[in-house]
Amino acid sequence: RVLIEETDDEHTPFAEQILETCNSLEQTANNARDMQRVVQSRDSRKAIAVDNAIDDAVEQAREEQSTTAEITVDREASGNVLAHPKLSTAILHLVENGLEHGVQEAPSAEQVRVTTYEENDKTVIEVEDDGPGMPKDELSVLDRHGESALEHGSGVGLWLIDRIVEYSEATIDFEVNGGTTARIRLEQA
Repeated sequence: RVLIEETDDEHTPFAEQILETCNSLEQTANNARDMQRVVQSRDSRKAIAVDNAIDDAVEQAREEQSTTAEITVDREASGNVLAHPKLSTAILHLVENGLEHGVQEAPSAEQVRVTTYEENDKTVIEVEDDGPGMPKDELSVLDRHGESALEHGSGVGLWLIDRIVEYSEATIDFEVNGGTTARIRLEQA
């Protein structure tokens, strides 16, 4: 901020570009650290409290996103699941995707909902937005899994979701129909 305040009008666009580039580099470094931690702990599946994982993800999403959209949580199931230690990171990226592809792209969209419930002896974490839906070409790269998904431009968030679900020995599916609904099905602990 000081850089922009101390820069004359002629050079303000350059100062803004410098700050934007710095913020982008910082986010890239944070993403690289997250990716490294996820891969290093790929064999560390453990019992995780669903409520804590969701609360951590929602709290972080609210802090990081500048939106008036509501993030609601409906807990029909709680308890522990067997999952990768970074389960909350996967939930965070699903919520952020809902905010980005749902709420921000549709003025009438107002919320992202996180719901937990039991189905066929599994605990399901569902993240749903009421926007236009995530582009299908972004979702199709998940069929490729792993590093190839990242190489094809799907973004770090989807890569992290894919790896965390895989390392949790869980499944995920997406439904795009007047919004996007993602469902992670996890083994109960």
